[in-house]
Amino acid sequence: MTTTNAAGQFIFSGLTAGTYHLREILPSGWTETAPSGGSNDVTVVAGQNYAGRDFGSTDVVPAITVTVEQAVGQVDPTNGATIHYTAVFSSAVSNFDSSDVTITGGSGATAVVTGSGTTYDIAVVGHGGYGHGRS
Repeated sequence: MTTTNAAGQFIFSGLTAGTYHLREILPSGWTETAPSGGSNDVTVVAGQNYAGRDFGSTDVVPAITVTVEQAVGQVDPTNGATIHYTAVFSSAVSNFDSSDVTITGGSGATAVVTGSGTTYDIAVVGHGGYGHGRS
């Protein structure tokens, strides 16, 4: 077993001549992208260096989902009333703000977003009637 240096290079020293099967052991949450088949076979001859036996891998980022519901305690809105929605993300997010919310059908309406982590309040202000929101 060997590890890579900061540049991702690895070296085995003191090997005897023969054929070796190289594979990468990935940490949890990572997936292999190269080589196809998952391993490299190398036939070693004394005194030789072998390049191009690279491995590729990437961390698996799960998709983030969001559920937007009428906020608890929010009465059914009337014209001009502020409407509150609660957005709950499956993982913590950052920089979620009013620019991430699109309001259609409510002339002049704006969204004010507060919260952090996984839970945010979306206050729709000045909607002047019923509309539809997307985040």
